[in-house]
Amino acid sequence: MAAPTPVSALLHAATMITAGIYLLFEFWYIFIFGFQLPIGIKNSLINASISLLAFDIKKVIAYSTASQLGYLCYSVGLRNAFGLVNHLLVHAFFKSLLFLISGYVIDLDIHLFKLGGNINNIALSYVIILISILSLIS
Repeated sequence: MAAPTPVSALLHAATMITAGIYLLFEFWYIFIFGFQLPIGIKNSLINASISLLAFDIKKVIAYSTASQLGYLCYSVGLRNAFGLVNHLLVHAFFKSLLFLISGYVIDLDIHLFKLGGNINNIALSYVIILISILSLIS
């Protein structure tokens, strides 16, 4: 697959992240208490660090997704249902937007580190990326 497509964005947001974390939360009593806390912290820190060093836009999105999974695992370890559901909903929207915009940027054949110089060519993409990033603040 050359670029992320609307189908891959839908599959990612609807099934891959939501189903796995939901099942982990539903069956929390099977796991030892606090099992998810250290795994979530390590997962989020390691994958966020790797995504900062990646040169490919697909790798940046993949590692940032794994980092977000660490946050969700941490929330499961805290038994924080409200925070978990809130972050799952926000994650579905912002990651779908990032998937679609990254597909557009990949199709334009613009390198990740040259996006700042092409702001006039991809102004709409810049606004959508900014909205999806700002949605993480909630």
